[in-house]
Amino acid sequence: MMYDVLPGLNLDYVSYSAYESINNSNPATTLTTDIQTIKSITGNNNIIVGEFGYSADQVGLTNAQNYLKQVAQNISSAGATYGIIWDLFDQPGSNFGLFTTSGATSLFSVLKN
Repeated sequence: MMYDVLPGLNLDYVSYSAYESINNSNPATTLTTDIQTIKSITGNNNIIVGEFGYSADQVGLTNAQNYLKQVAQNISSAGATYGIIWDLFDQPGSNFGLFTTSGATSLFSVLKN
């Protein structure tokens, strides 16, 4: 789709679900490369990283915070227009949220700086 369809369209924005980029050993660099690829193929600089996040249960809270901060910084430095974090609040069985189900900060603390 990206190579065959998007280059021929006049788009306001291109939204990219970043899970393939961020779920590897070097998420920030991979995401930056992928954003640059999308820009060059589509000719569009208005990129939305349509969803990204990490489960504190799966990778640990400290790792999730570090990964989230790196990816958020790279979204900005790579020139993407917007980035949308997957969940605002944790859900039962899925701790991707910036806040816990009780409203306490979880991953949000890394984004305040």
